[in-house]
Amino acid sequence: MQDVSRAPLSAEEVIELIAVHIDDYGQGGDDREREDIGLGQQVGLKVELIAAQWAKARKQRARKEAEAAAVKPLRPQTVEADRRDEGGSVASRLGAAVKRSAAVKAAPSFKNPPIQPSVAEPPKTPAPPPPPQPEPAEEPKAKAKPEEPPVLNPRAPLDIASEYVERRCKVSETQTLWFWQGQFWRWNERCYEPVNVEVLRGQLYKFLDGSRMVEGGRIVKFDPRPQHVNDVIDCLKCGTALPLECAPPMWMDGERRAPEIVAFANALVNVLTGESQPLTPKLWVQGALGFDWRPEAKAPTWERFLGEVFEGDPRRRSAWSSGWASA
Repeated sequence: MQDVSRAPLSAEEVIELIAVHIDDYGQGGDDREREDIGLGQQVGLKVELIAAQWAKARKQRARKEAEAAAVKPLRPQTVEADRRDEGGSVASRLGAAVKRSAAVKAAPSFKNPPIQPSVAEPPKTPAPPPPPQPEPAEEPKAKAKPEEPPVLNPRAPLDIASEYVERRCKVSETQTLWFWQGQFWRWNERCYEPVNVEVLRGQLYKFLDGSRMVEGGRIVKFDPRPQHVNDVIDCLKCGTALPLECAPPMWMDGERRAPEIVAFANALVNVLTGESQPLTPKLWVQGALGFDWRPEAKAPTWERFLGEVFEGDPRRRSAWSSGWASA
């Protein structure tokens, strides 16, 4: 018999085979991650992508098993005794009827009592209101599940920088870290403030130390080195750099100048219209006032000063105040 050797699999065939393995695992099959990593390495696929797909499949399978374990069978409803007796013998049903008839005959008969003349009852003192009940204690909130550590490639600092920005430098899908005029700037929930490079290095070391990487076909803990951090900082500078002409204040979404916007401790205010809006990292501004915006606040000292200067003339006072506000 002629020996026919099997041709090696192509990258597309390996991808389809890995997808079949993962789908079979989701239905209760075996864990074949190590086999899939070996197949992926033979055709040049990224090992970290294969590992990430298997991690996602394990998480989905664990959730399904937990939901299945939480489902309990319903207890059948109890049935009354006389309803149970209906399925018994004829003798048992007749015996129950005889007992009920005897109980009716043996029951004493009662005559209606004579009607007594009604007597007015004294007014009743209203009962005191019940004491207030204590409010039920709030149930403790469930702790958020820990974030799944990323699987990083030590030889791809640009990918690591992108993952760091995605996980640590965004608020509501808006980026909060930028590099401008040789300095990193981070949003502090009011405005952008400079970030010390050594502080940023410490944050990157912590991020890398909590990550994972692939080594020898296995997912192991990331071992951060100074070269890793230096390369990531260089990529962050390139990936978050703003042009020199992006001088604050400016809206980041459309690169529109915003000289009329002032940042307070609790809001952004248009000083020309008096309109306010919530604080947002979309406004590129590097300073904020240290007190809240309160449009209903009064200024008695200022009002008294205007009254003394214009001697109670409301028209001159209003005209001067409007001119001062628009100046």
